[in-house]
Amino acid sequence: MKTKKEAAQEYAQRTDKANAEFVAEDFIAGVEFAQRWISVKDELPEENGCCYFVKTPRPPKNCDVIVAEFCNRNDIFYSESNDNPVEATHWRPIELK
Repeated sequence: MKTKKEAAQEYAQRTDKANAEFVAEDFIAGVEFAQRWISVKDELPEENGCCYFVKTPRPPKNCDVIVAEFCNRNDIFYSESNDNPVEATHWRPIELK
């Protein structure tokens, strides 16, 4: 698997060789935006949206990552595996819209 930097450089060379350095930087910024973990204190997902969530304070290292659905009516995440409410500290979308 390619690193972010390798993928960025390959994309930049394919799309805009004259501005490859800037294109690669923008590519990496986009990847980092898509992979960011959002604290539930800062923002909550859309109602009934499927997302990843974690139960430990420092994602993505040493944490329990679970696919879940968020119910906005009572600000609770529900695990898809057993429909039990779970206390989450951080979340991120499975896919960006």
